Order: sequence, then structure tokens, then C-alpha cells
Amino acid sequence: MRHRIASPKAFLNYDRTVVVILVTLCIAIYHKVGTLEYVFDDKPAIVNNKFVQKGIEGIPDLLTTTLWRGDESRGTAIKAYRPLTMITFAIDYELFGLNPGPFHWVQLFIYISLCIFSYATLRTLLSEDKKSIALLSSIIFAIHPVHTEVVCNLKSRDELLSLFFSIIALYNTALHIKTASAKHKYLSAFFLTLGLFSKETAVVFLGIIPLTYYFFSQARFIEIGKNLIPLFIGFTIFMGARQWVLSNEKLPWVAITVFQNPLFLAETWSKKWGTISYINGKYLQLMIFPYQLTFSYFYDDIPIIEIFHWKSILSVLAYALMIFYVIKNFKSKDLTVYGLLCYFAGLSIFSHVIIPFVNAMGERLAFTMSWGWCLFLGAFFFKIISSKFIKPNYKFGTMILMIILLIFFANKSYSRVPVWKSNLILAKTDEAVSPKSFFINRILGNHYCYHSIHLRNQATLSNAEKYIDYLIQIDPWRPSYLITKGWLLLIKGEESKADTCCFDKALYSAFNFFDKRNVSEDLSYNEENWEFVIRRDIHFDHPSIGYVYKHIGEAFFDVRKFHRAIACFEAAIPYMNSEIGTFYIYRDLGASYLMVRNYEKSIDYFSKAELLKGGDYYIYNGLGNAYYHLKDYQKANMYFEKAYQLAPNVEVVNNLIAVNKVLGDSAKVDFYRRLLKKR
Repeated sequence: MRHRIASPKAFLNYDRTVVVILVTLCIAIYHKVGTLEYVFDDKPAIVNNKFVQKGIEGIPDLLTTTLWRGDESRGTAIKAYRPLTMITFAIDYELFGLNPGPFHWVQLFIYISLCIFSYATLRTLLSEDKKSIALLSSIIFAIHPVHTEVVCNLKSRDELLSLFFSIIALYNTALHIKTASAKHKYLSAFFLTLGLFSKETAVVFLGIIPLTYYFFSQARFIEIGKNLIPLFIGFTIFMGARQWVLSNEKLPWVAITVFQNPLFLAETWSKKWGTISYINGKYLQLMIFPYQLTFSYFYDDIPIIEIFHWKSILSVLAYALMIFYVIKNFKSKDLTVYGLLCYFAGLSIFSHVIIPFVNAMGERLAFTMSWGWCLFLGAFFFKIISSKFIKPNYKFGTMILMIILLIFFANKSYSRVPVWKSNLILAKTDEAVSPKSFFINRILGNHYCYHSIHLRNQATLSNAEKYIDYLIQIDPWRPSYLITKGWLLLIKGEESKADTCCFDKALYSAFNFFDKRNVSEDLSYNEENWEFVIRRDIHFDHPSIGYVYKHIGEAFFDVRKFHRAIACFEAAIPYMNSEIGTFYIYRDLGASYLMVRNYEKSIDYFSKAELLKGGDYYIYNGLGNAYYHLKDYQKANMYFEKAYQLAPNVEVVNNLIAVNKVLGDSAKVDFYRRLLKKR
């Protein structure tokens, strides 16, 4: 017998209060999003993206390039095509510039709209006597803590838009079931295609939509198949466009490493499937009771476990029980079964069971699957309290448990939002949950090392060493970590230890991975090839051996070991394989020789740098100082004036006062002194 389905008019008149509740809950939980900054991948998506920063004019570029191709600082390309998401960023930029606040408000508006359409879909699908299920499921979905990453991290707008358009597609499917109007079938295909152009995750609705026809209509399989034809036409259009764009990409694809996905370290069948079981169990735990949240599910957050580990067994048993429940109740078209199947559909592409995924797991990846879970949870709750076979005391206990769960979800989501303020706050907060995380330790290490090295904050030195030591423990041959550790030791006055424990190892690593005589020519790409991973990442950090020498030289220059710095900079020259790198080496040598009072050499290297790249303040100011000490005051004045044109700061103004005093130009001396007073 066909369910009596609420009409759109009934939805509008039925409970506008419900819509107000959903909007109020979302705003109450997420009202601080306007204070959040850009974090992590927001930079390649927005801040560093030249196509996005063209505004509306950048739309043609976004339609014809791979994801984040507009960030020219990246030397690799991402094998993804999500133009609609990027176009929304371009529109935001056109309207608001780079102010992150409005971007976040737009993100929240989309989320609120999604919650409303989710409720509208359930109200349209469910009979009038099940309207409470639609209400409860929608509330659970609106406040679920696992959604905080998608709402607060702008990069995750791809997941948000993908589900938003997919739910609108499902809403039109519901209207097609109710009205039999063909336009809704085509609208469903149109919106699902928009979802695909936002992110590929929408593909799971090619499974959810036929399930919806099966569960909520009397349509036969052949009729359901006919209804799916427009959907697959839209899918084909998307795949064709995606393939065309990917095939035209010239940059190499970004490699997947163990730092993103520790699954690559599972060298045996038992460890691989034990870890996969753990990951899927972790997703289930996040659905049921997300007591700990973290942005980091990378190396070494996901443990590599055997198939017979208790965590793996518990996960397998939980999913086996769910599958048994689905099979047992499938023919009855139970709503809880529909919810579980929607959860399984969302999980499928991130479970690593069907296809391997880039990351081990992530809260943003749980977003689409959570829709089905929230429906299951709401339906299961009402199934219990309406059952004739459950004692009243148990029903009352279930109601209390649900109230507690809702309060916990709302509070957890509310408290999580400010954590997304910045990378540093996120890392400091999530360190308690993921203390072994490579990414968290790298963020905190960079922060404390910057304060210790560049700001000379002695209070941060011990923390800087702690984090850099952990990074070296994980990745012992990466030159950047070894150089940073050596730099910290130089600041502490431990030059000998810096040489033997850090700089010598950094150079050994560089020669080992850059000198072709020491590298096997037949070493091919393999995600499990650790040596390849190290080589690729070292090339990313240091494009040549010359850069390793250069960075070591910078450390010695910083602690005023100028002769050691000169030796490193000069050693870098034969290995420097780029013009810009050579320019910086010459400039560094000019500054170093200036500090040891070898003014002729200083002029020689500054002049070489100027030939490679003119119009540099540091070169002109350095040449001015060198000529001043050689008592060639006319040339000194000429270069100081050039430096002043580029950067009229206090240092160069004082230099101009000094040289014009010697030249006897009192008018200029008075002019520059007045400039200083104005400052």
C-alpha cells in the first residue's frame, strides 16, 4: 500500500517552526564562523589561487583546469576536477575580496540550506504519521559534531556543495515519486550533475536514488531503471568533462605518501585488512559517539593492526550485525534499513574496500555518509519507543539517552567551532588527541622554530627542539629538519654538535638523493617505496644540493659565523641549478663578504646578483655600504638612493644622511633628517 505523502504545501504550512528550529540551531552552534581565518588547504583553494582572485573573469579558467591549478606555487597537480566549488570561491572573492569572514558566512548559509532541504526531502518521502522522524533526523544532522570540519574549513566546501546538490536531487526524486511529474526526474538529474561538478562524492547518489524509488514507491525495477537514465546522462557528461581536463594537465600528479595514508605501510594482507577494518570502525564510532575530534587522521594517527586485533574484530562484528539487520528487514522496506543503506553508500568510496583513497580517513569524508546515519538513528529511536514489545521503562530510558546525546552533540559542535580559528590553534588543540601526528608536530615545530630562530625567543627553544626531534625521528634524512635542528644548536652555541649530528647528515642525504651516481636509475614510482617518498619530498624541500648548502649557510650567517657561511654559499654555486637560486647565492655572498669587511668581494658578488635580477633593495643597500667603506662616496650615494626608491626605510635614510654628510650636501642631510622626524 502506498504511503500518504505530505504535499509541498503541507510542508510549508506544516511546520515552519521546524525550519526556524533548524536555522536557530545552526546559527547558535556556528555563529562564530565569521571570526575564523584561512587554514590548511584554504590557501591553494583561495589565498594563493590566481584564477579565484580574478573573480568572475576567472570562471573560464576554473572550468578548464584541475583542482587548485591556479596556485602557481605548487609544482604538482591534483587528480581532481571540482569547478563548481571553485567558481563559488571566485564569486565570493568578487563580492568580498580576501576577507575570510564572508567566505565562512556563505559556507554556513549553504549548510543551513542543506539542513532545510534535508528536512524537506524526508517530509516529502515519509507519511504524515512519520513526520517526527523527519524532525528528529534533521535535528541530529544539523548538530552532529562530525560536520564541524566541513562547515568551518572553507576547502571542504566541495563536500558541502556535493551533498547539498545531491540532497536537492533526492528531494526532486521524492517529488517525482509523489507527483509522477517528469520534470522532477530531470531536475533530479540536473542537480546531481551539479553535485558531481562540486565533488565526485555525489556519485554515491547513483545508488541512493534507485534505493529511494524502491523503498518509497511501487515502481518495478525496469521502471526504476528508466528513471535513472537522465542521472547517468548527467554522470556521463561530468566524466567526459573530467577526463578531458585531466588529460590536458601538464604537471605531474601529486604522489600519495604514507604521511597522508599510513595504509601504505601495511605490508601484509592481515595488516592491510585489519587496518581497513579499524578505519571503518572509527567512522562508525564517529557517527555514534564522536567524543574526540581531530583534523589529523594521517601518519601516525591510524595504527597498523592485524586482522585478528580486537579493534578489527569489533569493527567487523559491528558491520556484520548491521548487514544482518539490513538483510532481515530489507523486504519490509523498513526506514531504518534505508538509512543504513544510505550510510553504507556514503562509506563505500572512502572505506578502502572498493577503491583505495588518498587519505586514510577524515571527518569531512564522513559528511555524506552521516546523512544516512542520522536518518537511521532518528528512525530507530521512534521504532523503539513505538514498539509494543519494549517495556515503558526502557522506552523512557531511550528518550533520556536521546536527549543526552542531542545535548552532547550540540555542545561538542559548539565548542569545536573556535578551534578552527587558525592552524596553530587547531594543532595545539588536536595534539591531545593525535600526539603522534606527523602534520601536527610539523605545524607546532614550524611555529616554535620560527619563534626560536627568527624572533630569538629563548622560552620557545625547548619546545622547538622537542618537535623537530620528533620529526627527525619520523623522517631522519630530510635535510630541512636536520638543518633546522642544527640551526637551533648553533643558537645554543653547540657548533660542533650542529656539524656532526645535523649539517653533515643533511649534506649526506642531499648527495645521496641528488647525485645521480648514488641513485639507482631504475627506481620507479611506487606508493610503498619509502626511498622514492624521501627522494620526492627532498626534491620538494630542496630542488638541488645547492639549496641544502645555501640553507646551512643561512644558519651560520644568522649566528654571525660569516666565514662558515661563505664556505657554504660558495660550495652551493656549482650545484645550483636555477637562475633565481644562483641570484640568492650571489646576494648572500655579497652580504657575507660585507660583514667580514672584504668589500671588493662583496661588490663583485652583489654586482653578479644585480646582473641576474636588477631592482633589488638588498643589493643596492649592500653595494652602497661596500662603496661607502671603500670611500667611494659618489657610488655609495647612488646606490643608497636606488635602495631608497625601492624601500624608504629608516636604515637606508640613515645611510643617506651619513654619505651626504661626507659629501657636504647639507640640504639633503636636512631633507632626510626631516623624513626621520616625520616617522
